[in-house]
Amino acid sequence: MSRKFGMIHDLMWRSQEFRALGNTTSKLVYIYIHSCKHGNATGCFHLPIGYLSTDLDLPRKEIDAALTDCFEKGLILYDRETEWVLISDFLKQNSIKNVKHGIGAARAVADIQCEAFQYDIAKALLPTIRDDFDTSDDKTKLNFKHCIESLELIIDEYEEDYADNLDI
Repeated sequence: MSRKFGMIHDLMWRSQEFRALGNTTSKLVYIYIHSCKHGNATGCFHLPIGYLSTDLDLPRKEIDAALTDCFEKGLILYDRETEWVLISDFLKQNSIKNVKHGIGAARAVADIQCEAFQYDIAKALLPTIRDDFDTSDDKTKLNFKHCIESLELIIDEYEEDYADNLDI
């Protein structure tokens, strides 16, 4: 899914995690993850290493090392089997801004192909969607009701397997 913007919080430049990255390549990869066309409203999306390698014109070995560095500093989670990335604290730094944004984010959760990430995002997003539901008009509540039910189903399905995951 393409988007016309990618927000990178200015505090990133001063964060201990970002500054602790081992080299410029790791920093470039992290910034790319935040701003690439593959991103979405959840901060969790499919990102094969080949995409990074091609777009950044870097060898896969360097990309792999940079992803490991970003992971070790707590900036991302990357599932090598499914090639999905989850940006740590994305929803805390990029809060849902309006009803359409919330509905779009909730719908994007259904497409996540990594179960652990899908569970984490659903759990993080549900309270915001519920809050927006309470303040919405009747027409919008119907859309929100479907999103809430979908998120609750995901949480219920994976609760036993992933309840101990880190707070994203």
